[in-house]
Amino acid sequence: MKEVTDWSVKRALLGRYTINEVIHTLQENVDGLDIEPLLENLKQRIKFCGMSAFKPTIIAPPIKPSGAPFLYFSDSEVTEYWNVLEVYWSDLNRWLEDSSDLTYITWRFPEPNPNNIVRAKSLQEIERDLERYGNNKTALASAYGLKAKGNLDAIIKKKQEEQEDLEFLKRSKK
Repeated sequence: MKEVTDWSVKRALLGRYTINEVIHTLQENVDGLDIEPLLENLKQRIKFCGMSAFKPTIIAPPIKPSGAPFLYFSDSEVTEYWNVLEVYWSDLNRWLEDSSDLTYITWRFPEPNPNNIVRAKSLQEIERDLERYGNNKTALASAYGLKAKGNLDAIIKKKQEEQEDLEFLKRSKK
């Protein structure tokens, strides 16, 4: 299997969210959120409660000389890396479930699914990615985390049909 080298794709396949994506995703799925206290709660959870957060491209936490993983960021590190820190979907759900002042948020981050990641891309994005992979659909399907090239073909075909339908509707309105 070809190794995924595009970090944004790999991050999505892992189910990791940047802090900005966490907030944006919650705003899209939960009505009436007050963002400031939510951000402060998340920051405190990362700083003091052992919530795993990672710098981009770091898959596992660094190890202390004692052999235990570093799970805590210092105040200055959280501040310095806040805009690029990434958190796993399962840790975000645990945070929402364990925080007594967030019990009103019943929505949960979904388990990562490669098919959903690809389906969220536009036809133009898929075509650009395909060009980057030398038009090798098997390699691109693998990079997307799909099990087979046929899955990618089906997604592309559906996107093309959707685009044709939109173009037809636009022409018919004229």
